Amino acid sequence: MSGSEAEPRYSLPAMTDRVKPLGQSTIAAGLAFKLIEIAEAAGFASERLSEIDLPPRSAHAIETRLEAELVKEIPLGLPTLDAAASRMGMSSRTLRRRLREEGTRFQDVLDRARCALAKHYLDEPKLALGEVAFLLGFSEPSAFHRAFKRWTGATPLSHRRGALAPT
Repeated sequence: MSGSEAEPRYSLPAMTDRVKPLGQSTIAAGLAFKLIEIAEAAGFASERLSEIDLPPRSAHAIETRLEAELVKEIPLGLPTLDAAASRMGMSSRTLRRRLREEGTRFQDVLDRARCALAKHYLDEPKLALGEVAFLLGFSEPSAFHRAFKRWTGATPLSHRRGALAPT
């Protein structure tokens, strides 16, 4: 790369406007902004989150809307049923009932959204596995490792190696 070419940087204006310090804790606030810094360094602008491949679920309108909403919200912190319902303009009871009518649960949709994001992040070699775990809301990399293996049957490292292998 020559001196006149600058590496593109992506900003997260939509995300930084919505991040609020957690209580009065400066440590929590610092972690929230570290999350944004990691996402920016990896080039994961909020616009790029729309590129994530979610499985088609046309017969499940609420489930599809919720999954798309969760994919946008997970990088900001692990979303709750109440928060997701509020963003979707309904009560948590209504969201829970509509998901049940579609044959699923909030946790199932959240897991699918986290899995889709995990695959997306693992395809980015700049992100360490610990950073991927952090971006997905896991307390430690080992918890992410177990969850990813449960979701896909493969380890995060084997997925990354497969994704980065020359075709």
